[in-house]
Amino acid sequence: MSNTAKVIEIVQDIIEMDNVTASTILTEDIWDSFAVISFLSSVQTEFNTVVDAEKVSNVETVQELIELIS
Repeated sequence: MSNTAKVIEIVQDIIEMDNVTASTILTEDIWDSFAVISFLSSVQTEFNTVVDAEKVSNVETVQELIELIS
C-alpha cells in the first residue's frame, strides 16, 4: 500500500467518513484536536515518524497531510 493510500485510510478511520480522497477538505468540525492527536499517533505507529502537531492541525486538505509524511 502506498503512503498516500495509508494516509487516506488513517484519515477515514479518524473522521469516520467514506470516500476520503487527497482533495478532501478537513473542516474545523471534523479536524479537531482529537483528530489531530489520533493522526499523530497513527502516523508514528504506521510510518515510524514524528510529524509536527502544529502543522497537522493547520492543514486544510488530506493532500497536505500526505505531503507532511512524504
